[in-house]
Amino acid sequence: MENTKQLETKIEAAERRLQKLKDKLDKQYAELGRLYLKHQEMTTGRRLELTEVIADLKDKLKQGEDNKTQVAEGEEIKAEHSEV
Repeated sequence: MENTKQLETKIEAAERRLQKLKDKLDKQYAELGRLYLKHQEMTTGRRLELTEVIADLKDKLKQGEDNKTQVAEGEEIKAEHSEV
């Protein structure tokens, strides 16, 4: 009888410890999930920023090429007028 009662007490204590560990693990998983979402937001934000920067650079490059074309056409017209 005494041994049974001691075993029951030890089992109950072990179950309480196990429940505390489960609760702690749940909190850690929740924190990990929160950190993961924060990381995803930051990564997505950076991707969007990089996409915008790349688009701006492409626009500037195209604008520079257009300017070069206009200058070349202007010089060509100038050359034609000076030949005349």
